[in-house]
Amino acid sequence: MAQDLFKQIGLSFKDWNMTCEYDELRSRKEVVNAWKASGYLLEKELPFLLKWNKEMTFSDCNGIWKVYLDKGKVSYINATAFKFDSSTVRQISIKGHFPFYESLSYLEQTYGLNYLKRKESSGYWEVIYPNDGLLFLFHKGLVMNVHLFLPIEKKNLRWVEDQFHY
Repeated sequence: MAQDLFKQIGLSFKDWNMTCEYDELRSRKEVVNAWKASGYLLEKELPFLLKWNKEMTFSDCNGIWKVYLDKGKVSYINATAFKFDSSTVRQISIKGHFPFYESLSYLEQTYGLNYLKRKESSGYWEVIYPNDGLLFLFHKGLVMNVHLFLPIEKKNLRWVEDQFHY
């Protein structure tokens, strides 16, 4: 049965009937240090715009790779097709739809045209729906990662506009 991940955003992690265990639990400080050590510019990365204090990493959890918590509530989810097989991630729905391995035209028909786009390198690019709490990472024209979060606060929308373009 498909699970709509978007329904978990903002809820207590304890209330999520997850059938798998996390492999690693890190504080925000530990995650910041790890990302910096890997060469990431944190001011360009969405998770660091959002409020959270714990990161949970999963290696075998039905397409869910990372879950970020703010005082026990789910504030950000990263689901990926890179680490899991296609039959697994095709069971993940987002607002009642199944976006993995789909194209931009599918997203436009499903979630609308109110998005911003950021070109990456080596065939990767992103589309963000800041008011809806959705970010999609594309590789070779297909959705491979889905990021879910609470809608971006008005005060932070300028950051999104600076990072993404129409």
